[in-house]
Amino acid sequence: MINTTVALLEPAELAATTSGTAVDLSAWHGLVDVILTSSATGAPGDTATVTIEHSDEENTGFASAGVAFEPVDDEAGSTQLVTVNVDQLKPYVRATVTLDGDTPTVTCAVLVSGKRNYA
Repeated sequence: MINTTVALLEPAELAATTSGTAVDLSAWHGLVDVILTSSATGAPGDTATVTIEHSDEENTGFASAGVAFEPVDDEAGSTQLVTVNVDQLKPYVRATVTLDGDTPTVTCAVLVSGKRNYA
């Protein structure tokens, strides 16, 4: 098995709630690290909440996978890691960033790194 990293959300500056493109993680096995790296939000009172969703289908039916990072606020940037058993997830996984506040903005990326069974 090879340790492989893939983006659930490519690095981007966001000004609205956004979902990343679905990634098929069915080739991964066991524990994986889901990593968030983020700037601070744009203003006091603004927050960014990043969650992981999963589905049996690539483009529809996404629901919470029960994986969430601590909310990011205007105080400082954040790098967070959550370890997840990918065997308990449905095949397609994506990151969703929910922005809240008057004029929220954030720059962030979400990655998955873990053992991949095959290419």
